[in-house]
Amino acid sequence: MNAPNNNPPLAEIAAQDWTGGTVSAVLDATGRTYDEHLFVDNKPGSLTAIGFHYPDEGWLYIYVTEYKHMKRFDIDRSWDVEAFKRETPSRVSFEAD
Repeated sequence: MNAPNNNPPLAEIAAQDWTGGTVSAVLDATGRTYDEHLFVDNKPGSLTAIGFHYPDEGWLYIYVTEYKHMKRFDIDRSWDVEAFKRETPSRVSFEAD
């Protein structure tokens, strides 16, 4: 699907090397606003990624392996998305709707 308003396709954003950047930089590069987010914890309570949903396009998943601005583990799963945005992504992937 074409990106709205001539913004880069999310698959292209996901394919870029984000080493040394921040999660916020990835989100800013999309040029649009996500409508919801979903915490991903492959081991319960241990945050692996956050998926950001873009209407009519899909999910941009941003993975972090080394946390400096927040605690990765939270048994209550009450992570702070704003703190996550300051972390450095280790991988970005895209899943179309």
